[in-house]
This record gives sequence, structure tokens and C-alpha cells, in this order.
Amino acid sequence: MQREGVHKTKSRALTSTHMNSRSLITMLLVLPLVYACNNKKEEFDEKLAGIQFVRIPFSEIRNGETMSIKAVMAASNECGEFNRFEEKWVDENTLEIKAYIRYPKEGVCAQVIKTVEKIYDFTPKKAGTYILKFYAGGPYISKRITVR
Repeated sequence: MQREGVHKTKSRALTSTHMNSRSLITMLLVLPLVYACNNKKEEFDEKLAGIQFVRIPFSEIRNGETMSIKAVMAASNECGEFNRFEEKWVDENTLEIKAYIRYPKEGVCAQVIKTVEKIYDFTPKKAGTYILKFYAGGPYISKRITVR
């Protein structure tokens, strides 16, 4: 009778080992596929966005401080997301800022206008009066900042 118990224990151990090795083999076969799908590099189109609204917390800051400016723009579909700001100094105290939104090249996106908000950080290098011009799709939204 004791032999039967030992035999059953060995049988369970072998079955358990067999199942563990099957699970391991399955994971080894499936894991690279999952990784490849998740690691697939998406391709995007980038488009210039007109900034609709700019919120500056105050009009005066100290030299060397950073001012966080909220910029609001619209994406032309649900998949659009902020990509980057582009800066261009027109002269010593005038800065033009453009915003770009990226859209996936493939996939289905709901065709609704989506509001996108992003913080633009402005850190002046010296005292003076600065004009920040945010591209709004044609004209610019101009904001004056005094740096002490």
C-alpha cells in the first residue's frame, strides 16, 4: 500500500514537471511575438498646430526664473497628441513659438476635435521686456513679459 502512495507521488511530480516544461515552452514561443508587437515603432505625421489660447500666470518675473505658460491647441482627431515646441528668436527680445502635434500614420481615430494642453517653460537670460509670439494659425497671440 505504501508503494502505491510513492508511485502516485512520483506520478504527480512527473505530471507537474511535464506541465511546467510545457508552460515554459509556450511562454518562450509566445513572448517574442508579444514583445515584437509591443516594441513595434509607430510612425507619425507631424503637423503645425494653431495655438488657440495662452495663459501667462503673471506679466513680470525675475531674471533666471522660469515661467510656466499654458498653451492650448486643437488636434484634428482623437489620436493627435502634442509633439514639440519650436522657438525662433526674431530679435534680442522677441521670441516666436510654434507648436506641433503628431498623428499616427496608421490606425483608426475618432474624427473629433480634441483639446491639447501643454506647458511652455520660458527662462529669460537677462533683464528687459520680452514679447512672446505664439503661432495661432495665421496671426500670432502676443504676450509681453517684463524681466527684472
